[in-house]
Amino acid sequence: MKIGDLRFVAGGIVAAVGVAGFAACGFPAYFVPSAAPVDAGGDDVGPEDAGVPCDGGAVPVGRAISCVCGLSGDAAIDGDADAVGSEAAEAGDDAAGDADVAEVATGLSACGNAGSYGACVGCPSDPGQSCDGASVAPDTICVPAGIVPLGAANAAACPPGGCAIEEPEHVAALSRFFLDEHEVTVRRFRDWWRNGHVTPSPGDPVFVAGDGTTVTWDASWTIREPVMSDGTNDANWLGAGVDTNDPSPINYVDWPTALAFCVINGGRLPTEAEWEAAASGRAARIFPREADGSRDVAPTTAMLPCSRANTSLGGAPCGAPKASALDGFTVDGAYDMIGSVAEWVLDGAPGSGAACTVGCYPDGPLADPLRAPLAALRGVRGGSYKDTNVVNLRAQARAFFDASTQSATIGLRCARR
Repeated sequence: MKIGDLRFVAGGIVAAVGVAGFAACGFPAYFVPSAAPVDAGGDDVGPEDAGVPCDGGAVPVGRAISCVCGLSGDAAIDGDADAVGSEAAEAGDDAAGDADVAEVATGLSACGNAGSYGACVGCPSDPGQSCDGASVAPDTICVPAGIVPLGAANAAACPPGGCAIEEPEHVAALSRFFLDEHEVTVRRFRDWWRNGHVTPSPGDPVFVAGDGTTVTWDASWTIREPVMSDGTNDANWLGAGVDTNDPSPINYVDWPTALAFCVINGGRLPTEAEWEAAASGRAARIFPREADGSRDVAPTTAMLPCSRANTSLGGAPCGAPKASALDGFTVDGAYDMIGSVAEWVLDGAPGSGAACTVGCYPDGPLADPLRAPLAALRGVRGGSYKDTNVVNLRAQARAFFDASTQSATIGLRCARR
């Protein structure tokens, strides 16, 4: 969506637009949920000004944390651009304005914003955010932009009171991204390692979140060779010159090494939000092959036979980490996101780490979120071949380990935009 396609009216509500397919994105009512940001004149912007446009004048760079493009009821039903413009103008003329802004702020997509109008993400009407016609690299899947539910605060998954580390349940708007179809194999890792395992330089870009938070390669991040197999430790690494285990997922890789591999190969580690969106089919599945909305169903061992996930559920191990489970793929076509080896993600742990019990996710809609980018504990998703508890194998389950951890149960896959 181009800035030129929009015009603002009083109260910061966007009026009529002339963009084909615009109703699919919703009608943008930009608001700032941050407490009392400062406007260009130095005055506080109070709660009554929640509808101010996220522009460089009203909201300074870095303060527009979560601008949301809402969807009006009329636009949702009939996609009538005139109706959207009319409704927006009426809302803008309303002195109170609060109810109108709150109503549209619950809508479809969020805007990644760093003090300017921002770029609408999660908007199906934007061809650049769809997978249709996208150029997809070999062995990579495309995950289209959209609004996805994240977290799980239900008693069915974690009786009796829910899963505190996964609360609050919330939505995020994600830009289109590409994800490795399979976990990174020994062969791919071996190619990098034997060719000098080139490492990013300090300051090299890694990721820019929707709120403008930027991750660059840190000089303190050092890489290490994976632990070598001793015949008993389930390590798949036999050294750079041995191809015996090439099809198997690499394990015993720490977080900086995993990130370095992805960056040098043109990607990065996926964010928690991206990983969960892909694993849940963007539709709140607890496992990749379950029905939409299945998070409200108690997870059972029977949902994850060895054909779907390499685990140790029911006391019957499916085996050491190996090539993909034939039936274990997501709706977008990514294999082994549950079981096999767990996978590092880019995000860090909440302030209180794995012991977090309150507000373990930021509340409210977010665009391309990244949490705790400098934390010592890093996120790991998906569970592994050693997991015996089905709760830990859900798409929503979160775990955190020290970034230096090398484990038989942890590997990686890469993402890119």
